Amino acid sequence: MPAPINWFRPARALSGLLLGLLGLAALCSGCHSVDARIHNLGELHTEEGKVSYKAALMGEGEYLMRRAFSVSAPFGVEFELDEKEEELIEDPAGACLEELLALERYAPKNARFLALRTEMYAWLAVGDPYVLARERCVLELGKLGVALGLEDTLQAPPESEQPTIEEVSGRIADLIKTAAPVLGSGERTTKLTLPEACDAISELQLGIPAGRRILRTCAVLLASSRAPRREFDVVRELVRDVAGRRAAMALTSARSDSSPIVRAAAALAWTHGTDNRAGELMAEALGDREPIVLHRVFREIAAHGIPRPMKELSEVERLAWKENWIANLVQAARDHPDGRVAIAACKALAVVTDAGFESLRFEDWVAWWVKRAEARVNEDRVLKAGA
Repeated sequence: MPAPINWFRPARALSGLLLGLLGLAALCSGCHSVDARIHNLGELHTEEGKVSYKAALMGEGEYLMRRAFSVSAPFGVEFELDEKEEELIEDPAGACLEELLALERYAPKNARFLALRTEMYAWLAVGDPYVLARERCVLELGKLGVALGLEDTLQAPPESEQPTIEEVSGRIADLIKTAAPVLGSGERTTKLTLPEACDAISELQLGIPAGRRILRTCAVLLASSRAPRREFDVVRELVRDVAGRRAAMALTSARSDSSPIVRAAAALAWTHGTDNRAGELMAEALGDREPIVLHRVFREIAAHGIPRPMKELSEVERLAWKENWIANLVQAARDHPDGRVAIAACKALAVVTDAGFESLRFEDWVAWWVKRAEARVNEDRVLKAGA
């Protein structure tokens, strides 16, 4: 079996240039705090996302001091700090979850934090063997979905259509070279402009591993004190584009995760990330055999109403869409063997219908549904007679 591609291997030819860019980085505690979290999460996992029981973890203060005294940037992807001995981690899964929860507090409005958080969440949402870590990453991607403009599902492109590591490296090299003069860290050494370098990356059919490398490089560039300049807006747009596609890929994969806990989290994430416009995905989740998934779908309906479809519907189609959802809720309230699911369906019915009452008894909703159907039949007869 061939060895897995290491998307984060150093490229020495550009490390000096990126070091110059890093020299412009603002020494803010928030930046180093998030970097420390990302470092620790990387230490707690192998390149394939598996858990590692030996890691060189660092607190925020230690990370900041090591950065202050020794910084090296192999291709802007991973900082080479002074050597620190790895220690045995008795509970790497718990340590991972702790770091993920701490990473949550960094605002997605900051493009650099958005790049680093999405890079880590998308990677671990599909690769971490720990269910609670995958669940947390999926939930956080759902929260970031609003900032990323999450609109539709996206499958990772087949490996045959993905660029080679050499091609990705070349595009990143162009990005760094064109960013250097904008950030005041060197003369222009390429005919490309910064917008052209960003567009060339956006055109690539990137999977999650290559996307991680792009996002990490952008995060390093965005650490520069000159990154807020308007000329650098194209890099922030590139972050949102690449991060948005990585999030969509990870959340699409989460819908078929082996764990119902993660699949339930995906239902919540798609609801929140699309402002309740993932109706087709929620409809598919109705076929899940695990009660926890269906329970989550009905709870989201009770909280946000019937999910709107991603595609535009005519007035007739919208009415049919609503009727189908109500029919499914009544059927679940009546027939589902899990009492929690049946109760959740009853609660959702009280929100999405004009029944005028609330009840946790499925008999009440079945009776309402029958009377409603009979009334509509009588209305149709009157209309036909009048015609």
